[in-house]
Amino acid sequence: MPKHHGNSYLRLERLLQWLFLLALLTFCLSHPVKGQDDNFDHLAIARKSLDNHIVPGYRNVHRSAELLVTSFEILCREPSKNSIESVYRKFSELVAAWGLMEHIRFGPVVENNRLERLAFWPDPKGVGRRQIYRSIRTRSPDLHDVSKLRDKSVALQGLTALEVVMFNAKGDREFKDTGLDQFNCIFGKTISANILYMVSEIIESWTSESGYRKYWLNPGADNPVYLRPEEVTRELSVAYFEALNRIREFKLAAPMGFRPNQLRATQPPFSRSNNSTRLIAANIQGVLNLLNETGILDKMNSLYKQQFRIVSAKLSGAIQILNGITEAGSTHSDFTAPRIKSRLIGVGAPLKFAREAGSLILLGDTGLATRFNDSDGN
Repeated sequence: MPKHHGNSYLRLERLLQWLFLLALLTFCLSHPVKGQDDNFDHLAIARKSLDNHIVPGYRNVHRSAELLVTSFEILCREPSKNSIESVYRKFSELVAAWGLMEHIRFGPVVENNRLERLAFWPDPKGVGRRQIYRSIRTRSPDLHDVSKLRDKSVALQGLTALEVVMFNAKGDREFKDTGLDQFNCIFGKTISANILYMVSEIIESWTSESGYRKYWLNPGADNPVYLRPEEVTRELSVAYFEALNRIREFKLAAPMGFRPNQLRATQPPFSRSNNSTRLIAANIQGVLNLLNETGILDKMNSLYKQQFRIVSAKLSGAIQILNGITEAGSTHSDFTAPRIKSRLIGVGAPLKFAREAGSLILLGDTGLATRFNDSDGN
């Protein structure tokens, strides 16, 4: 396709998207919101989101962490090409599993700084990296003790710390079948075990009758977190909007150098391990799972469901672009590289459309106000 034809097509597509948003906004404003008046069942959403989305999602992360711990145990005991390949493969799988649940930024994951302990990002000044290098130089036995590691800096404890242990600044693997650094191998195993422990705590809180589960399922005057049932649905709606906003603005636009008043491009998450596009694709899939597994769409009228099918198609298209970059196999974590940047640009518009159209629909059909922001001038 000639370049000017491609640009014309993109302009036409954006125009159609904005016309759709305008029509959708007009519809939402001209039709009464449903909310509680039409028996939008917020308590059913709370239970379904817990049983079908939140708990299964964290259990998936738990399984991935268990497999990584096992792979590390084998590697540290019997270094070989196969055991090294297994550790690196399981690490990438755990990053993707975590990416599917990263939109959940409420509840047990934010207690005791677990969110930062699981993934210390962004870290623009490299504080975590320097702390890890200093700790490794000391050869402290504390780095081999999960109980002691938990009391150290959050930057030493999670996936981002493990990435620094496993990869150097150029993205080369630190673990090799000849001359494996036993201290670093055991440190990696300890970090993995700590991740497993934190995810176990999260699952326990979501499933125990005395944990966060009781707040989620029992809104009321005695509940210090949720006073009314609709506040749970609002939590999920805000998670939808903020996840898409975070992906677009900070995981894509900033590493591409597109943020307002930005002096230089930032590093995307998990750039050392070349897992950036894998994580972002998982983040978007996690948002789709949020829509499909929580029951939010169940009570919507047919028009809104049809509109959400368009949103889902846009997000699925963005995932395909990201998966295509990941599957290319070459280093792709430099989002300013022309060959990568030109493909990533195609992800921005679907994310913006899904963020704004989806949020309008949630506002219109549940009667809840999700939080918009004007970070991009809108």
